[in-house]
Amino acid sequence: MLARRVAGHPDVTVEVGAFEDYRPPQPFGLLLSAQAWHWTDPAVRWQRAAATLAPGGTLALFWNGGRPADPDVRAAIVAAHHAHAPDIDTAVEIDPEPTQEAELATSWPGTDLRALPQFGALSERLYQRERTLSTVDYVAYHSTKSACRMLSEQTRAKLFQAILDTAGEQVTLTVETILYLARRQHSG
Repeated sequence: MLARRVAGHPDVTVEVGAFEDYRPPQPFGLLLSAQAWHWTDPAVRWQRAAATLAPGGTLALFWNGGRPADPDVRAAIVAAHHAHAPDIDTAVEIDPEPTQEAELATSWPGTDLRALPQFGALSERLYQRERTLSTVDYVAYHSTKSACRMLSEQTRAKLFQAILDTAGEQVTLTVETILYLARRQHSG
């Protein structure tokens, strides 16, 4: 899909493969990872990032998370999980504690980045907003989460139907975007 979207841009190429195996033809000014940096190999992720970026280049890592804003809707979704997918940690997947911006500096990946001489000018940012989805769209969004994707098809179907049956017509999410930015040092 990405290849089709950038087809009209001759300066853009799409490479399919593992980040750890990729060797760019030249260093880049920006390396962006959305929702995925935690999946990279911890043994080589930072060395590969440094090798991929030009001096002064930016590493941008971000994650989005959300929790149902309405306590009654949140309780209905948690109850559906307890009934149909009890192994999913609802404190993480459905009802996480709101992030405090002050915590970002002492959380991963910021802790790793601060210890690496290859990176400097680290900053962390927290963006919060509300987003309202139909319950059908919420279930579609929820189905993309790893914890749900690992469920059997039958379990997923039961869980999603229970959410559709109990959460009402729409789900308003309190969405948090956590962004870590770091600059590739000129030496190191």
